[in-house]
Amino acid sequence: MVAIIWHYTFINRRLNFLIFFIVLGFSWAMFYFTGAKSSMFINVVLLVLFLIQKMWTKKAKLITSIMTLLPIIIMLALSSTKVQGYFIKIDGEASRIRNYTINQKLILEKPLFGHGIGNEFNIMQKNRGENSWEYKNGYNAHNQYFHILLGGGLVLLAFYILVIFYVGNGSSNQFLLPSYFVLIVAYVCLIESFFERHHGAFFTTFFICLFIGWNKKLKMHDAQKRTDQ
Repeated sequence: MVAIIWHYTFINRRLNFLIFFIVLGFSWAMFYFTGAKSSMFINVVLLVLFLIQKMWTKKAKLITSIMTLLPIIIMLALSSTKVQGYFIKIDGEASRIRNYTINQKLILEKPLFGHGIGNEFNIMQKNRGENSWEYKNGYNAHNQYFHILLGGGLVLLAFYILVIFYVGNGSSNQFLLPSYFVLIVAYVCLIESFFERHHGAFFTTFFICLFIGWNKKLKMHDAQKRTDQ
């Protein structure tokens, strides 16, 4: 909702500060009462992009590309025990780090093609301690990048990334919402197995279809303009 409102605020070339702050305040109130720390973080990322797009339009695509790479940098940084210690303090418990360590080991065993699509959960359970919280509660990868790498390796991950970036490549007046979509997916996939949940699959499929329709309409419009000239 926030992304859609900010998108249309931008393309209309005017900023209604009252609506802007009402939406922002309502969103943060919901994040606070639900304890959604990850949503708070993603909302800050989107707000930064919105301000960049408003103030530095010409450099927005370059900056957005850099922001999209940050989840990969964060994943690599978590290999450091020092960074893991900071993460545990923020997250409040170590189950995600234990999950990270096991998944990292499994991915490095078969990095190119993975352990087989559909076998992700079973291979994780086999490598967990039977007394661990993750094993007893059937914890998933809690990281869509790891889930994809476990199942299909770097080959499958490259396919997903190409699809997401292709459909998120909007025109100049449609740039903000596709950019929001790419950033939301990039960051949410860092903290949960987004495509394995109903809301994640629905969200991603809906916007992929929307952007494909947009791109088709734009091509038809451009072709019509060339014909008229």
